[in-house]
Amino acid sequence: MNARATLIRSFGGLIFARILAAAAQAMLLFMFARQVTPDRFALTMALVGILTFISALSDLGMTPATTRSVAAGESFLHFSRLNSIVAVASILVSGGLICVAFIASDSDYVWLGMLPFAAWLAFERIAEFRFAVDLGEGRTRNAVSNLVVRRCGPTLFVALGFLAPVDPILLLAGGYALSAALSIVASPRRMYSSSSALASSRSAMSGLRASLPFWLNSVAAQSRQLDVALLGLVSVPSVAAVYAPAARLIAPLRLIPSTLAQAALPIITGRRSGSSPLRLTLISTSLSAVLYVGVALMAAPLMRWLFGEEYADSATALQILLCGLLFASSASVLTSYLQGTRHEWLVAWISLLSGGLSLIFLGCGALLGGAVGASVGLSIGYFVQFVGVTLSVWKLRAARRGSQ
Repeated sequence: MNARATLIRSFGGLIFARILAAAAQAMLLFMFARQVTPDRFALTMALVGILTFISALSDLGMTPATTRSVAAGESFLHFSRLNSIVAVASILVSGGLICVAFIASDSDYVWLGMLPFAAWLAFERIAEFRFAVDLGEGRTRNAVSNLVVRRCGPTLFVALGFLAPVDPILLLAGGYALSAALSIVASPRRMYSSSSALASSRSAMSGLRASLPFWLNSVAAQSRQLDVALLGLVSVPSVAAVYAPAARLIAPLRLIPSTLAQAALPIITGRRSGSSPLRLTLISTSLSAVLYVGVALMAAPLMRWLFGEEYADSATALQILLCGLLFASSASVLTSYLQGTRHEWLVAWISLLSGGLSLIFLGCGALLGGAVGASVGLSIGYFVQFVGVTLSVWKLRAARRGSQ
């Protein structure tokens, strides 16, 4: 199968899985909120948020690093060893966190119902690693099945709460853990069949060194999630209130470019024909532009419909952020190109610089122009990242042509 067909199949499968997962997550919240009291809902969602953050940090960049190694036909057993250590550490840390909360809350037994979340964190780590291996080997169907089971399974368990007299919180926590476990059981056990994987004698520490730049890139990207919290520190609450709804739409609006970049990484690593960074960037930018223009034209009614009439002023902030996201969509594929061609440290430094500048510009913009100024500041940060990766790709390709 040529690179174009592989990319279309991989991108189509992953985008379908992620849209389905987003819909399932919305349905889960809708049902769970109707089964518990508001204070229990807030408590549970706070814990899920903390554990999700821990899960993102504990990835250590292994997902893209493993995908690249598998696509290049290299050994990945050192990543597997590191992943096993992280999985054990995750269950100990999260389990300890829940037990401490149980003791601190004067033995509120609701925390005991959350203990399966600790197992979920470990199973999630193992399942994510298998997802990375499947993606690197081009087994899109397996990768999609893995993702769908993990993300949609908990919704089915929560639905049982309407039919069975079981604690909804226990059903939610157990649903997360069992869904992740099922995705592992259902995954084919061919991932260590390659002789290169079995022959590896590299340690978990070498896996950490190899995945570190990927992790730094991820942390830099996640740092932009601190935008609303930063606004709360440097400006009046009304500014954060206007900016926050628009900012929370960034993640779903980046679904197309982020998915395309993930699908393109193994193709770029394999240096298959059709993996031109210019062609892939044009595809990502064009698809994103169509979506962003449509959202920008409907920004005012969209914000009213999603958040209420009092958030109509957020439409301008959203329109400005869409301009920045267009640069971010172009940078996503170029970032995968640099990582796939062994320049992951360059990507890490560009991401750290642009991520830091994004928050600085956002804070300065908020002081000068409120929510609109904050949106301009964050968009400038995305532009800085785009310029950095674009110049890097241009220089590397120019140097390569000069050496031929």
